Amino acid sequence: NTEHQYAQVIQLLNDYPKKEEGYTEASQLIAVANAELEEQQKQKNAEAAAKEADAAYAKAEEERKKALSDYPECDSKNATEAVTSALADAPLGRVHGYALIKIKNAAELSASPAERKCQGIAFMNDGNSYPIMFSFARDGEDIMVQAQVIGL
Repeated sequence: NTEHQYAQVIQLLNDYPKKEEGYTEASQLIAVANAELEEQQKQKNAEAAAKEADAAYAKAEEERKKALSDYPECDSKNATEAVTSALADAPLGRVHGYALIKIKNAAELSASPAERKCQGIAFMNDGNSYPIMFSFARDGEDIMVQAQVIGL
């Protein structure tokens, strides 16, 4: 037991004769060894469960990142181009002639495989700047852009 060889302790003392002197002590040593082996097994099981949970989390995070890679980063040139195009095609842009010049301070509000939501400041061709909310989401094979210029 002092050398932590619990399986050997059990094996050696398991057949100790009940009528022999020292049987009580042998039984106690076996009980301690069994408890220690059980604790070691619990620790191994906990470590295995933790590794499995870590692997599952890593896989889920990889899948999430892969799904998000379809959407442009909020502060990227691609995002600005997509929002500019969406606003130009929207009734507000076509009828009133509004056009987005650039987006400043773009930041991500939330991101999931289903959608990336962003906000920023829209500098418009009327010389003013407005808060803007925009998002990217998948519609079948297409990436849809939705934008709202607040105050227009």
